[in-house]
Amino acid sequence: GKLLHIETKSYDKARVWLEKAATKDHVGALIMLADIYDEGVGTEKNYTLAEQYLYRAVNKHASLEAYHKLGLIYWEGRGE
Repeated sequence: GKLLHIETKSYDKARVWLEKAATKDHVGALIMLADIYDEGVGTEKNYTLAEQYLYRAVNKHASLEAYHKLGLIYWEGRGE
């Protein structure tokens, strides 16, 4: 499920907490941050950051979800 801050649209607060979790390589936080930057939820779209977060999720956790989302970024021509 989505985090409470995302559901209540406290995007800045959600991003702060997700970034803290991402510094510890929390796979869910890495993927959610990738989604936030890929879709521009509460912030500017940033495909480079989305790609970086997904790479970390793949490299640290071999996350199938991250592999899939990373593949979609390239399939849709948004990756570098």
